[in-house]
Amino acid sequence: MMHLGLTRTAREATVSLGALLLVLPAVVFLLAALLRMLQPVQHQPAATAAAVMAVFAGTPRPVLRVLLLLCPLVALIVAAADQRRRWSDDPAWREDVWALAGACGRVLRRPLAVATVLALLASAGWLALVVMHAIAG
Repeated sequence: MMHLGLTRTAREATVSLGALLLVLPAVVFLLAALLRMLQPVQHQPAATAAAVMAVFAGTPRPVLRVLLLLCPLVALIVAAADQRRRWSDDPAWREDVWALAGACGRVLRRPLAVATVLALLASAGWLALVVMHAIAG
């Protein structure tokens, strides 16, 4: 089926990429704020994060409102509409989502195993930060 000269796959790719690009500035802002708090600004990655935060601080408020509020809101609406359409038009997608939900349900019924996975991820993340800190000096 063609719509505006695009195949269905091209339309889906455009919508998906568009939603991601709309939310990207807010994600960059949040990551920069989190990285900035990791360590003093004279060390990396805090120095880079501080530079990114300085760019956001120098941006006019109306532009910030668009980038950090309006764009994520539009991304939410576009992504929700896309998922609603996929849910109603694509039985394979519905089946895959239900299979994922079932797998998540089975995993969550094992809270001690989930706790171990969380400990694994947290310790790996922590050790990665320690190594980055050691490399940065």
